[in-house]
Amino acid sequence: MDTPLLEQSTDPAIRLRYLGNRSVDLRLCRIAAVRLGVEDLKRHVVIIAPALPRDERLSSLNEGLLADLDRCLREQRGEAVIVEPEPEPKPEKK
Repeated sequence: MDTPLLEQSTDPAIRLRYLGNRSVDLRLCRIAAVRLGVEDLKRHVVIIAPALPRDERLSSLNEGLLADLDRCLREQRGEAVIVEPEPEPKPEKK
């Protein structure tokens, strides 16, 4: 599924805020459970596959994703993993 994870913040010190920190219903595993139509994810593994490598993502996104890994088990009884994308190969120097 493709779902927005960040929103603009009204706090000038914070550019973007992770949606899952604002509402349980906006956390990745909760969204997955609702879309699957199940009460919990005890028989499921949620695979989080970000488009960008960790070092290219905003810190608010990285922190939110890590928090959702913990919240998935605690709140939805499921496992979640982050599968990082392959880094782009660097061009060879001649």
